[in-house]
Amino acid sequence: MTRHLLPLAASAYSERFKSDAVKSGIMNEQELRRQAHDAEVTVWVGKAGLDAVVDELSDQLTERNVVKVKFLRAARGGTTTEALATDLANRVNASVVYTRGHTGVFHR
Repeated sequence: MTRHLLPLAASAYSERFKSDAVKSGIMNEQELRRQAHDAEVTVWVGKAGLDAVVDELSDQLTERNVVKVKFLRAARGGTTTEALATDLANRVNASVVYTRGHTGVFHR
């Protein structure tokens, strides 16, 4: 009986953390993560904050499927990378594939 509960719990856990793009079936999670792994950081958020990179990120998302963003210490202040990534994603109408450390990956 316990054997059957483990896969359900694991799938429920992973479903909770999937991005909106993955849930909608546009692209599977494994493919997005593969593209994100191969991508280089092309946008850096620094002391000028999120406003300074909104247009650039939007342009890059138009050209590419996945864009990797690095949140520098000056930009983070007292907030988390996840909060900054979510805010930035909302501003550019994108979804956060995942965050790791101080880097976020975006998809539109």
